[in-house]
Amino acid sequence: MNLWLIFGLALLGQTPAAAPDGGAGTAADSDAAAAPAPPSADGALLKCRDAFAAGQFERALQECNAALRIDPNRVEAMLMKTRALLSLGDGRSALSPARMATSLAPDNAEAFLLLGQAYLQELNQDYPRAEEALRKAAELDPVSRDVRLALAKALSFQKRVEEAVTELRAALDRHPDDTSVMVKLAESYYVLRKLDLAERYLKEALEKNPSDPDALRVQEQVRSRQSYNFWVLLLAAIIIPTLWFGIRWLKRGRVVKE
Repeated sequence: MNLWLIFGLALLGQTPAAAPDGGAGTAADSDAAAAPAPPSADGALLKCRDAFAAGQFERALQECNAALRIDPNRVEAMLMKTRALLSLGDGRSALSPARMATSLAPDNAEAFLLLGQAYLQELNQDYPRAEEALRKAAELDPVSRDVRLALAKALSFQKRVEEAVTELRAALDRHPDDTSVMVKLAESYYVLRKLDLAERYLKEALEKNPSDPDALRVQEQVRSRQSYNFWVLLLAAIIIPTLWFGIRWLKRGRVVKE
């Protein structure tokens, strides 16, 4: 009887000791499970891409900044930040991350493309530096149509339209079905007053996309110029002979009077 009593008391004495240990372990495990995972640059960058794709450029910029706070040397975050700033029209702020990206990744064509586009932006309008960056991008990625189009734009702004045409023709050689390149070529030929060539590329672009608004706009400009040239030639054909005969008639009248 006494043995059973002693055994029972021993069990009761062990139970309170086990409970605190078990309770402490459970609480620690619960706290660890409830603690949020530390933010990662990859996660912030993913949110940045999603926001940019949705057209939410302010939010994309915030997420890119969050990624760069975690990993200041993340080139992809710098490029996404540059894109977001350019989409927001803030070309001046876009220069800094673009320059940093080209410094950290000197073999990245996209970094030089974005830097060139930032220099082309209305707030900067630094066309020689844009050309320099875009030529580097073209050297790294000769196939890119975006690089060729941006380089042609930089050259056009410097009144070097013939060189711009060379770049656009190179882009069209690599992308023969790209109507936007055809329209840019037509626009350049219009500036050079080579209206037949402009009309040729517009015709080709409109055959592929009859409702292309840019092609229709340039076509209207070309037709207006052709109409203007026609009337100038017609008036010249009428006025010049009339003046010539009029002057001869006046001279003949003077001779007769004398």
